Amino acid sequence: MKKILFLSALILIFTSFNIANAREFNDVTPDYWAYGAIEAVGKDMYAEGYPEGDFQPDKYITRAEYATMLVKAIGQQNCNVDKAYYFDDITPSHWAYNYVIRAVDLGIFNVSGNNFYPDDYVARSEIITFLVNILKTEDITKTEALGALQKAYDDYADIPDWFKVTAGKA
Repeated sequence: MKKILFLSALILIFTSFNIANAREFNDVTPDYWAYGAIEAVGKDMYAEGYPEGDFQPDKYITRAEYATMLVKAIGQQNCNVDKAYYFDDITPSHWAYNYVIRAVDLGIFNVSGNNFYPDDYVARSEIITFLVNILKTEDITKTEALGALQKAYDDYADIPDWFKVTAGKA
């Protein structure tokens, strides 16, 4: 479910982009169930894959990888960052540092404290939260969010209370 949600969310972001000439990955063949979505994120290097030319579609995505892909997807990889960001667990020498600080500066990732947790896996609720942050949706009440969730999901009662408004927006 996590992989489907992630790939579906990325397809949603990329629908406004030109998807011709997609990048080929060694470990994703045309008969793979998510081939089209992976091809789409490979276009224009939103998802560069691993050094060996693999995409590793069955591997969970880390916070650093996801921040990188989202910043690239919205074309903000070169935007100016006026504020200085310091994290105990990610330094300027980290491969994703420039993308991470942009994701934080743009309000896509909300960070409290001194850690970004770049190597932690992205949770499904985080994926939706980050996408909603990109979309800058209008505010809705918790009652409106619950109404939307009840219509869309049989398991809406299992959604954590802190996440209900964000999930309702999504």
